[in-house]
Amino acid sequence: MPRKRPNQFSWENAQSSLKGYDRDGLLQLIGDMYQLSPENRNFLQARLMPDPDRTKPFKKRLRAALNPDAVGKENYDLAMAKRAIREFSQASSDPEAIADLMIYAVECGNRFTLNCGDIDEDFYDGLIKIYAAAIKKVLQLPMDARGIHRKRLEKIMQSSDGIGWGYHDGLCDHFDKAFPEK
Repeated sequence: MPRKRPNQFSWENAQSSLKGYDRDGLLQLIGDMYQLSPENRNFLQARLMPDPDRTKPFKKRLRAALNPDAVGKENYDLAMAKRAIREFSQASSDPEAIADLMIYAVECGNRFTLNCGDIDEDFYDGLIKIYAAAIKKVLQLPMDARGIHRKRLEKIMQSSDGIGWGYHDGLCDHFDKAFPEK
């Protein structure tokens, strides 16, 4: 069993230290963290703000990662997109905002391929996984909140017709299983 170094920082040590803070001290610490980095600021806004614009910085990252032509880049970055979705999902407990962000990610990737032509199998496999996760999240929403998201998912699927690498077929399979015709 590996030995811990005596002064090694851990969450347990942090919790112990935090117990010594009063309310004002904790607020000051969180304020300092908020100012420290854009990532901290985005996390805290996603967690604490009921504002619908809290997804804005995450959508900006998704657009840069999955529709790089729109921002003057040549290569997509699927890992960056997944990281943005994961970070927002960890920060927010709003399933509708999470579904919106996932759908937006696939919309960006779809737009990129429609504008630039065929990409590659990894790109499409990643988009299909995000699409499937978005559908799963939408199906967890109350019935009255599903409609607009279903329409966006359907529009993505329809616009993907003719895209290769099994992309269109994958989207159709997921959509048809989730939303069978009545």
